[in-house]
Amino acid sequence: MKWDPDSIQKDWLIPEGDYEFEIIEAEDQNDQWEGKPQMFIKCRVFLDDGNTVQISQFIRQARAFLVDQLARSVGLIAEADAGEVDAEDLLNKTGRGYIHKYKKQNGQERNEFNKFHSPASDVEEKKLQKDIKEAEKEDDIPF
Repeated sequence: MKWDPDSIQKDWLIPEGDYEFEIIEAEDQNDQWEGKPQMFIKCRVFLDDGNTVQISQFIRQARAFLVDQLARSVGLIAEADAGEVDAEDLLNKTGRGYIHKYKKQNGQERNEFNKFHSPASDVEEKKLQKDIKEAEKEDDIPF
């Protein structure tokens, strides 16, 4: 097989911003240095141009707020409220989060999630639908 090496994307970083994602791997682990609980996730991230990238991330216990946000983002509200989420419950779930760039200790830039967004609540959704219906009733077109 032949290909043009110049056509291969070398920079796998994506611009910072909000992205839809699907969790394709998730595992509860202990970190290798301190033995504290952490979670490993690998997400398929959907780009605006129709392509996807994969982002892998470890979430350590010191950043447990991210696991709470992640659980809420994918609809595991009861688990988040209880403060306990099993990694396997996250598999194949979808949500939305903010991805940013950071530099590793070796200077290499990487992407990671630094916030997961909660879906609109039922109350917010109902208000939005009501506002849409009211706006549709108002007609600024004179006849």
